Amino acid sequence: MTEDSETARQIAELALDTRPLLVLDVDDVVLEFLPPFMRFLNAQNLELKLESFRLHGNVRHLGSGEAVEAEQVTQLITDFFEAQADWQQPAAGAAEAVAAMAEHAEIVMLTAMPHRHRDIRRRHLDALGFN
Repeated sequence: MTEDSETARQIAELALDTRPLLVLDVDDVVLEFLPPFMRFLNAQNLELKLESFRLHGNVRHLGSGEAVEAEQVTQLITDFFEAQADWQQPAAGAAEAVAAMAEHAEIVMLTAMPHRHRDIRRRHLDALGFN
């Protein structure tokens, strides 16, 4: 396994706190992912067919039902992450629950989103009250 230096740096920051550690997934736990992503696709005359547990191969053109090429799906995901503040909202009750838990635990937000989107994600989470 190759070590990712940015991930290693972020893990090293965890040693700064003595409270218990709580790891929360961002997408579809703290922030809604699937419904906003589906709306994002619909705005581009595309749809997500949940025929398997993956995005590639399941994004289809609305008119023809034809699968979108893998490279275009990758670009759509990138575009969605870059515009996440326009689409993603907190899951119901998430902000209040996280704020209450933060009094007693160090909270880490986990995401599969590439590191290059970290600053956008951080600003969006901060704006929603997930400091």
